[in-house]
Amino acid sequence: MVFMSGNTLRERYPNILIFIVTSFMEYLDDAMRFHVFRYLSKPIDRQRLFRNLDDALAQYHASSKRLLLKPKMDSTHLCHLPLL
Repeated sequence: MVFMSGNTLRERYPNILIFIVTSFMEYLDDAMRFHVFRYLSKPIDRQRLFRNLDDALAQYHASSKRLLLKPKMDSTHLCHLPLL
């Protein structure tokens, strides 16, 4: 398995959702610094794991559907804008 730091992961895969599953609470500060998606402590039950995986999939699908739309506007469109 190849080791990559949290910074390297974020640089290579900016939309990555990172899970940390551990029994060591001392990693929590580092996890928050890297904006992990979930920090799960062991022992973890199956329902909790799958619920969090479902949340990750929902967020992934929602973020992949976002579109940035920038309308083209010229002076003819400005007359249709409301005055504030």
